[in-house]
Amino acid sequence: MEVIDPIIPRFIEAGFDALNPVQSSAAGIDAKHLKQAYGKDITFWSSSIDTQ
Repeated sequence: MEVIDPIIPRFIEAGFDALNPVQSSAAGIDAKHLKQAYGKDITFWSSSIDTQ
């Protein structure tokens, strides 16, 4: 399970349409999983390859 999975549905319910930043290199973050699980409801936006 993604470390942010429990809160993404709350963002979607609150009307958010994008989540930024998404640090795909962080432990417990799988960009493919995020896209498959929530991609139809929210955009995962990152303006950089790695935020650190």
